[in-house]
Amino acid sequence: MEHEIQICPITKENEAVLQLPNEPFSCDGRVIPMYDGKNWSYRIEMFSPDQIQTECFPDEHYQLETMGDGFHGLAAYVDGACAGYALLYTQWNQYLYLDNILIQSAYRRYGVGSRLLEESMKLAAQLGKLGVWLVCQDNNLQAMRFYLANGFQLGGMNLPVYEGTKQEGKADLYLYKKL
Repeated sequence: MEHEIQICPITKENEAVLQLPNEPFSCDGRVIPMYDGKNWSYRIEMFSPDQIQTECFPDEHYQLETMGDGFHGLAAYVDGACAGYALLYTQWNQYLYLDNILIQSAYRRYGVGSRLLEESMKLAAQLGKLGVWLVCQDNNLQAMRFYLANGFQLGGMNLPVYEGTKQEGKADLYLYKKL
């Protein structure tokens, strides 16, 4: 069955979308980035069954009035039901930053995330940006595969970002998609 997916800006009228809860996701592998001095590449390391973990990001409790300058929110609806969002920001560089994308598990595999990314790219073009960039943890393999399947490319990493935190041992990977 084909579903109607609608993407629209987040406004005062639909700001309740910002209260969608985060849901658990499985960490069954990690992306190992490699840099040859010019280009980034990667390999995938799958975890053994005893290493697989389920994680869940804390709920953010976003409020539209506090999202700040440069905020652009996109809400996603499937057959009229709230399904997710993409939160983006204009920044100092020439890329639109995708700060967060959330798709409720009941609507995953419907194409909602891909539609949000498409609309994010259109927004980047409207704003005169070169494309969209984002950050993904190296052990969020499902998300990495999703971004790569939607045309994003690895463009860098940050190893020490989680030192001294409960996330220690992870790295942030930077992904970019040009118009």
